[in-house]
Amino acid sequence: MLPGRGVDFAAMGRPRKPENAEFPQGVYPSRGWLFFANDDGSWAKICKVEEWATDHQNSKAARDRWVALSTAASAPAGTVLQLLVGHMAYRGKLVRAGQLSKRTYADNEEYLKPLAKAFGRMLAHEVNSRHCSTYLQKRSWKPKPVRGADGVMIEQAPRRAPVRANKEMSLLSSAYSWALTSDDFPLVKSNPCTGISRNPTKAKERCPDVWEIEAAKQYAPAPWPWILDLAYKVGQRGVQLRLLPKTAIRREGIFVGKAKGGADVFIDWDDELIALVIALLEHTAETEHRMRVVSPYVIVARMGSPYTEHGWKTTVYKFVRAAIDDAANPLQAPFSFHDIRARSATDEEELFGTSPQDRLGHKRRSTTDVYIRGRRPKHVRPLPLRKAS
Repeated sequence: MLPGRGVDFAAMGRPRKPENAEFPQGVYPSRGWLFFANDDGSWAKICKVEEWATDHQNSKAARDRWVALSTAASAPAGTVLQLLVGHMAYRGKLVRAGQLSKRTYADNEEYLKPLAKAFGRMLAHEVNSRHCSTYLQKRSWKPKPVRGADGVMIEQAPRRAPVRANKEMSLLSSAYSWALTSDDFPLVKSNPCTGISRNPTKAKERCPDVWEIEAAKQYAPAPWPWILDLAYKVGQRGVQLRLLPKTAIRREGIFVGKAKGGADVFIDWDDELIALVIALLEHTAETEHRMRVVSPYVIVARMGSPYTEHGWKTTVYKFVRAAIDDAANPLQAPFSFHDIRARSATDEEELFGTSPQDRLGHKRRSTTDVYIRGRRPKHVRPLPLRKAS
């Protein structure tokens, strides 16, 4: 707990139901609308469900309303809560100026709420490095109860969330850096997040071989074999393929836009890519006809709507585990959909000799290097001996 504040970093939230996983904590759909659950039990209407899922201007207003509701924008002056809300408003301007990706902003919205619970009532200039270190060490979450052998639900102990704590602390650090340049926080003289040790994390090394991806595809339902092939060919993130609009299919290629500050990217056509996109569009058309819906997306789930983030990851997990559980299948180690991006990047550099930076949409080469995994041995020539003249 923070000294004198009574703030418990444990049990800051439970996992959401799958059908609500695409919405932020505290936001729930009902009869086509999204509502925010206030602490007093009342419900505040935010927007229509489709307004939240799309990128037009109503979505921006809806998300700003959620931030105001979930963080109590009328926070007392000088508090960390006011600092966080002001910083999010500033980051919103960066998104509209094209200087910050929408995905990063959406992630920040999720990180903001536990920070507000832990630090929100403190005066911004009173937070010190020990408070931040305590947060990194104590941040945890509470899993859902599990059913025991006798049918009784058993409460689970809180679990640490070191990686999530690092990300949340990065947002708090960014907010303090912003506050140092703002006239609204004259008492803030330093950034309390500077110099503290973050939780150690292990760099991801999984880079599935092509034969492993093919082994998993044997258990993948339609249209997933095509989705996996598309992921390998274009090397894009899951969220970009999951919400790839039909309008991105253009004569000059597949327009995937900007991602996390990178440049706009067009994936040029080749025969294989054309065949994959046609197969996916035909499958989507069949689903639209069966469900009597029209979707703006290239890839849809069985009900005709786009996959949720939870549904996307769960589907991949299921058919990968099914392949592993089959003794006749050679696949032994699991991999995620994001690992295919690493395989794609690694193969381009090591087999074709070109840099995958532009295809992956990275602004910095150092970011691309994170995805170069499973490097193959290099064959080099020995130097000839030289004699002193």
